[in-house]
Amino acid sequence: VLWLISYTPLSRLPLIPSKSTSADSQYADPDRRQACIRDELSYSGMMHPVSAYACVELAQDTRRRLAEVSVPFLLLIAGDDRVVDNAGAEELPTRAQTPSEQQCVKRYPGALHGL
Repeated sequence: VLWLISYTPLSRLPLIPSKSTSADSQYADPDRRQACIRDELSYSGMMHPVSAYACVELAQDTRRRLAEVSVPFLLLIAGDDRVVDNAGAEELPTRAQTPSEQQCVKRYPGALHGL
């Protein structure tokens, strides 16, 4: 349905509630939350369907292509992420072609999306 709406004038309207735009979902630190709220470039409203569609497509394409990763990487995983499901990130170390000694995975228990 998102792909269909993304080709209509509705795609530019803020219609989709999203916890990803909430400072509370991004940061546990109250000072960082306030900085996020005060940031003029930070958007905290509902998502536009075209943006939601782009996010879903990017996530799906990236997950399909994890086995193509062959460069060294640093993977940071927020233990209490409320914005995204970490399942795809957890697959990267096992599916990537990158040798394990060139992979650095750091898990942060209790951390939110903004680490």
